[in-house]
Amino acid sequence: MAKPEIGLGDIYRERNQLPAAEDYFRRLRKAELLSHVYDLVYAYNLMAKFMQASGNFDQALMYIDKSAALFETYSIPEAIGQVMKHIRATLWIITGRLDLAEDWVASQILTSHLRLLF
Repeated sequence: MAKPEIGLGDIYRERNQLPAAEDYFRRLRKAELLSHVYDLVYAYNLMAKFMQASGNFDQALMYIDKSAALFETYSIPEAIGQVMKHIRATLWIITGRLDLAEDWVASQILTSHLRLLF
């Protein structure tokens, strides 16, 4: 699975064409055997978003956990880690795990008064 295929699957997910997206994400198993770690983190993040869109929140969290394990083990740009953390926090909120989301916000020193620099 190459990045264009992963990205195309995500475009279908964004357009709520989940059966078409699933065709691309179904190839993830092969990617796990062949791909670069960075590609896997990217794929796991998008797969988590797909599972979220499909209502499979436990599976979505499982993919985020896989992404996090690779992120913590290998040298991967922090921007990718921020995407993963955002997806995880969103899943915690959706699944009612507000305690985990609140703990994460507190650990990031985030407030509603924070000035964004981007």
